[in-house]
Amino acid sequence: MPARPSPDEGITPLQMEQKTVTKRTVRGWDSRDSNEPAIRAVLHKAGVQTFNPTAKGFPDLVCLTGHVLWLMEIKSAKGVLTKEQAAFRDTMMRANSGYYVVRDPDQALDALKMELARR
Repeated sequence: MPARPSPDEGITPLQMEQKTVTKRTVRGWDSRDSNEPAIRAVLHKAGVQTFNPTAKGFPDLVCLTGHVLWLMEIKSAKGVLTKEQAAFRDTMMRANSGYYVVRDPDQALDALKMELARR
């Protein structure tokens, strides 16, 4: 019997993002797996810092370049980081993680260049 294809097989990253946004809209952000607290607790005890992507301050984009994740906060021309966003940025900077605040597509591409240059 042939393997059934994954429902997500063959879709583009943009389609996947749209599907994810639709799921979030339908299910709501508060729809979390019931075993998440126990998993996060055991990881914390092992020295792993975890972040809830729905928490205040979490960046707008999680980017993947090759095998490295980096983060991007998108702001308007005059927008400023909230207290929570600044705290998250500071945590990421202390961990030497790529974190960028961008205001337009050119800055996003500049952030990509900077991230690639870090390696």
